[in-house]
Amino acid sequence: MKCRLCLNEKELRKSHIIPAFVIRWLKDTSATGFLRSGTSPDQRIQDGLKSRLLCAECELLFSQWEKPFSEKIFTPYVTKELDINGKAQSIHTSFEYSSWLLKFIISVQWRLLIYETETTTLEINPKLKTIAFDHINLWRKFLLSETSSTGRNETHLIFLQSFVSGNGTLPKELNENINFYLLRIIDGTTVYSEKNLGVYSKFGPIAAFTMLEPSSIPTSRMKNTKIHMKGTVSSIQEIADPFITDFIFITRPNEIFDSTILSQRQTDKISETILKNIPRTLASQSFRIKNQERLMKYFKRK
Repeated sequence: MKCRLCLNEKELRKSHIIPAFVIRWLKDTSATGFLRSGTSPDQRIQDGLKSRLLCAECELLFSQWEKPFSEKIFTPYVTKELDINGKAQSIHTSFEYSSWLLKFIISVQWRLLIYETETTTLEINPKLKTIAFDHINLWRKFLLSETSSTGRNETHLIFLQSFVSGNGTLPKELNENINFYLLRIIDGTTVYSEKNLGVYSKFGPIAAFTMLEPSSIPTSRMKNTKIHMKGTVSSIQEIADPFITDFIFITRPNEIFDSTILSQRQTDKISETILKNIPRTLASQSFRIKNQERLMKYFKRK
């Protein structure tokens, strides 16, 4: 089969779309050590979404960008900056990066865009669909260093934390499971409206959003989030673009949790697993975050 990156006929690997190190962290910090899909919650899974897109050589190329993201941004943020309750500690408030960060993010967005355009029906207008397919080809060349540009788009890296650490009122549409979504869910999809198009990936409490249409966002709406070929990104950010904030904080959590209904059999299975190792459960982040959901219903709503 033909590798989607180098376009050579080679044996393809079944590789992760969201990198494996994120999935390992999620399992290690969970109460049960298992994963469940948001779209099929009754099925216990051991791994994340995979697809046969890359040959072994191209997968190795991607791993060269995943490693520095894991070691220099992801791990310091989830193990040092955030405490077990998902609250920022002001320990790691900025992260230096070079070209590996944008390469890493685009490698994930590229895989997501291919997966979604080939396995789902994007109900978007012809202009946006053309933009999506154009970026699949352009990003392939960027990842191979055949071009230095990702095209007419902006990529933003967003650091998330628990709402429990904030002040003020919450929107009435906010899901009571919002903290679990922000901190514990792995996600990735295209995001679109009648006139807007973006690609979104989420690595637990860190999210990446690449805007394709419009190709840029006013700086007043997104502060300390934009990623360049090199620089420093701060975890102290202002996120006010309605297309992005509505999706991350309202639309997507509601989509996932409205469809997440566990059967009694699976609920009992979770309880049995928890009771077998109560110390693990009490020490897990997932247990702490689930407890926060009990508090969310008492927060003031607009």
